[in-house]
Amino acid sequence: MVKKLAKDIKVGDKIKVYNEIFLIEKIEQSAIAKHGKSKVRFDTVNEQTKDKGVMIILATDEFELIT
Repeated sequence: MVKKLAKDIKVGDKIKVYNEIFLIEKIEQSAIAKHGKSKVRFDTVNEQTKDKGVMIILATDEFELIT
């Protein structure tokens, strides 16, 4: 398993969060705001339950990629 920053994750990648695996369906990245950091929005699908969800996190947060 490889670790990547949120800003480097691509559509179709699978990430592991709290021992659950999510498939990335859509990604939107904001510009750097006045607080000095950009955010990333992931539209995801849980691989086990097939539930859809949204994650909004800092672009510099690190995730574990499932290969």
